[in-house]
Amino acid sequence: STGKLSGMTDSITYVDNGVHTYTWTGDQMVALYDTYIPPWRDDPTKLAQVGEIPDSELTGAHEKQSDQLTDFANETNFTRVKLEKGTFKAVKASRVTDYKRNVLLLSQWDMLNELAKKDQLPIDLIFAGKSHPRDGGKGMIKQIIQRSRDSSSTGLVKVVFIPNYDMVVGKMLATGGHLSVNTPRRPKEA
Repeated sequence: STGKLSGMTDSITYVDNGVHTYTWTGDQMVALYDTYIPPWRDDPTKLAQVGEIPDSELTGAHEKQSDQLTDFANETNFTRVKLEKGTFKAVKASRVTDYKRNVLLLSQWDMLNELAKKDQLPIDLIFAGKSHPRDGGKGMIKQIIQRSRDSSSTGLVKVVFIPNYDMVVGKMLATGGHLSVNTPRRPKEA
């Protein structure tokens, strides 16, 4: 492929998977970017200038989005587990299928609890997704829901599952989470 692109590679600055930046940016961050990096909507490469935004403003904007995610999760999660604002949120939003290993984190339950205790940092694991009947995902959703029920009143790690996964739910998790969990089996996903 290098021969086919000879002379063109110098002009390629990045390759992405087609994410529409504006669609997947939370309202708080949109306001910051509009203030500090006005051309970002038309030229996402301008987001490389994000370092010009004061850290306190970036942190404050993200924490507001995280609080919005907490409220959303508390209103919509399947088991009605109540999450607290200000906790670390790891999110997994995807189709629920064997190769995506949606429940891999749950297999490390003791380690997650030890980590949370050691650092006195509560952790919320927020899952969302849908499964196809032939994907084996229904059993994984049941595991997530059972762990959610088990975690509802004990420990520093809580689990919730948000049903009816769609773009609204996906954006809420993408913009409010602190860590997006991606654990597919190689080479099943890019």
